[in-house]
Amino acid sequence: MNKRIMWLDGLKGLACIGVLAHHFLVAFLPATYYGDVNMSKLQNQGDVLLSQAPYAFFINGNYMVALFCLVSALVLGLKIMNLEKKQDVADMFIKRYPRLMLPIVPIIFSVYLMLKYECFAHLQTVSLTQSPWLGAFYLEKVSFKRCIDGIFVTTWYTSDSTFSNAFWMLGSLFFGSMLAMILSMFTWKIKRNAVDIIYVFCILIYIRVNTLQLAFVLGVLLAHLYKERKGLFHHRWIGMICLLLGIFLGGYPSGVMPTNIYRYLNFLPPEISAFQLWHIFGAFFTVYGLWNLVYVCKVLECRFMQFLGKISYAIYLIHIPLLFSGSCYVFNRMMELGRFSYLKSVGITFIFTMLCVLVLAYFYNRYVEGWCNKWLNMLLKKISVEEKDI
Repeated sequence: MNKRIMWLDGLKGLACIGVLAHHFLVAFLPATYYGDVNMSKLQNQGDVLLSQAPYAFFINGNYMVALFCLVSALVLGLKIMNLEKKQDVADMFIKRYPRLMLPIVPIIFSVYLMLKYECFAHLQTVSLTQSPWLGAFYLEKVSFKRCIDGIFVTTWYTSDSTFSNAFWMLGSLFFGSMLAMILSMFTWKIKRNAVDIIYVFCILIYIRVNTLQLAFVLGVLLAHLYKERKGLFHHRWIGMICLLLGIFLGGYPSGVMPTNIYRYLNFLPPEISAFQLWHIFGAFFTVYGLWNLVYVCKVLECRFMQFLGKISYAIYLIHIPLLFSGSCYVFNRMMELGRFSYLKSVGITFIFTMLCVLVLAYFYNRYVEGWCNKWLNMLLKKISVEEKDI
């Protein structure tokens, strides 16, 4: 088994914090996403400028999602390509769906109860922030049957956002993981040059299909290049150029048609989403660029970044219900008191949100995800066929 590349975990955690920051800003400073001057809350309309500024890549949620998915595929690819016992891949296939599905159960039933007892505070907030996104979710109660459908079916097959706006990505994460594992196994039997051709063909197909699963193909490609062509790595200047290119593409705006330098990237046919394609390739160049920059990778290996990586899935699951309930309640109270300006209220709410997310994600990872993994391992051990029987 290959040694785990620790900085990838840190990068995954950083990507989830970026998704959180994106959603927070869309809720409380919506002009940073929509680019609408009528929504501006900053002097000189600085939030409007952020909506298409290249340096605002870190608050571009779609880019951060692409980064998260690409890193997930890269980690899976490296693990499978270097398996000593090939039958272990069966365990990975069997565990993938319940590994992703079981942790969403408490979130779905929590949202069910919060809707039933009217615990969300976002509708009052909308009148203050003018965020269309904030006013589009958690508008009506849901049935118990809808919860069961969300747990087992609609979240994974229809990108259902009933219980969390962030859940749209989970279906892509699941099926993209399956795709990544299958493509990784090609390296066991097929010659290196033939694998390259297969991966390039898949890249072209998924560009045309216009789905997030392109990120998983590119993640597996990076894993393959690292395993078979190590000479392409550890070049500092190439790394810096690719990193800058990656974050530039990652800054391509999602909520507004660009009028600045990004307008030159608007040459794609209408059936291909420009922001999604550029964000996915931005994620590819970002990861490849970082891989060539040893000192930056060392930063991502620090204890706090590793902590973020460990709780990244929990952060992704819990942050939307928290934003629409606790964060909006705190913001509403700050504005009602009248002691703080709009921006100070946003700042206090952001600190509250970050602290709550980190604490809740820690316990969620430790007790909910930890229990799920323990249960899955025990079940798999009981139902697995003995190696001598294979």
